[in-house]
Amino acid sequence: MTRHALWPPLLLGLFALVSMGFFALAKIAFAAGVPPLAFTFWQAAGGALTSLVWCGVRGLPVGLDRRHLRFYAIAGLVGVVAPNALVFAALPHVGSGPVGLVYALSPVLTYGLALATGWERRSLVRALGILLGLCGAALVLVPRGALPDGAAAGWMALAFLAPVALAMGNVYRKADWPPGGLPPALAAGTQGAATLVFAPLMLGFGQGHAPGLPLDTGSAALLALMLLAGLGQAVYFELQRVASPVYFSQISYVATFAALTVGVLGFGEHYSAWIWAALPVTVAGLLLVTFGGERAAGT
Repeated sequence: MTRHALWPPLLLGLFALVSMGFFALAKIAFAAGVPPLAFTFWQAAGGALTSLVWCGVRGLPVGLDRRHLRFYAIAGLVGVVAPNALVFAALPHVGSGPVGLVYALSPVLTYGLALATGWERRSLVRALGILLGLCGAALVLVPRGALPDGAAAGWMALAFLAPVALAMGNVYRKADWPPGGLPPALAAGTQGAATLVFAPLMLGFGQGHAPGLPLDTGSAALLALMLLAGLGQAVYFELQRVASPVYFSQISYVATFAALTVGVLGFGEHYSAWIWAALPVTVAGLLLVTFGGERAAGT
C-alpha cells in the first residue's frame, strides 16, 4: 500500500480520536455545569476562528457576496446549529453511546434525500441499507428498557432529528456550493454563521457561559474544545479533499464508535442489549448504503 493510499485511513483514524475528544469534553463540561448551548457555541466559535486564521495564513479569500452569505447562513443553520443543539441537548439525558448512534443514520438519510431530490439513482442494495438503518434506530427508541428510563425516550426521539438535519445540510451544500468556493473559506463562513446563531440562542435560553480565570474544570474543557474544533475542521476538510465521497461518509459511523468507546471506557456507561443489537444493524445498513452505490456504478 502506497503512502498516498494510507493517508485517507490515517485521517479517518485521527477523526475518530477527535470525535472521542468531543464526546469526552462534552461529558466533562456538562458535569461541571456548562450548559449544552454554551458548549455548542464555543465549539462553533473555535472552528470559525481557527479556519479564519488558516485562511489568513494561506491568503485564501472568504467570499462575502450574496451567494456566499446565503450559503453560510443556510449551511450553518441546518448543518451545524440544528444537529449540534439537538445532540448536546439529549446527551445528558441518555448518555453518549445512544446519542452517538444517531450519527450512523446520517449517510443513510442523506442517500434517501438525495434519491428523492434526484441527486442519486435508485439502488436496491442502498434501499436495503436504509431499511436496516431505520431498524437500528427502532431498536434504540422503541423497546421498553432500551434506554435508561421512560423519560429518556423523548430525548432520544429529539436526538434522531439530528441526522435528518445533517442529511438536509449534506444535500443543500451539494446543490448550492458557490462557484470556486474553497473548503477552508466555506468552513470559516459556515462556522461563523453558526456562531452568530448560537450566541442569541445561548443567551435567550439563559445558558450563557464563558471560560474564566482561574481556570476551573468547565473553563478548561471549553478552551480544549475550541482547539480541538480547529483540529477537527482541518482533518474534516483534508479528508474531504483526498478521499471519495463514499469513503468520506464513513466519518459518521466513526463518530458512533467513538461515542460508544468514550461512554464505556471513559465514563463507565452501561448499555442495554438493545443498544448493542442496534449497533451492528445500523452499521450494516450504513455499509450497504456506502458501498452499494460503488457496486451499482461499476467502480
